Amino acid sequence: MTIRPRALFAALALCAAGCGSGTATVSGTVAFGQHPLAGCTVALYCSDQQILHTRTDSNGRYEVANVPAGPVRVTVQARRQLPFGVRSAAEPPKLAKGDGPIPPLADPNEPTVTIPFRYAHPEESGLKFVAGAARVPFDIALAP
Repeated sequence: MTIRPRALFAALALCAAGCGSGTATVSGTVAFGQHPLAGCTVALYCSDQQILHTRTDSNGRYEVANVPAGPVRVTVQARRQLPFGVRSAAEPPKLAKGDGPIPPLADPNEPTVTIPFRYAHPEESGLKFVAGAARVPFDIALAP
């Protein structure tokens, strides 16, 4: 068996470049209609059974690093807020005299968006891409 130096060099170069087994950084924005969604959870269901997740920033942007190469299904869920005036079962903070009332957990004037239930399930969301390149742009436009 004869090994050709050029063929060996080419094969080693492809493997060093991450041929078929690299990771990617996925980034984009999440919007509902024309409005970016802040504080949503974006979850990536990778082909190697990993589930990676992050939250969107105040402009609806997200970024997830180390996404394995291959097909990825995506879900989006709204942040969980307690309705205005409802408090958790945790012990409330102790206030010094004159501190005033405890502020509400949610702002009743903040606009809210109800994300359709289908976007919370990887099999039903319809959101998917194939990770392969070092950077993968993936903007998510949700519809009613």
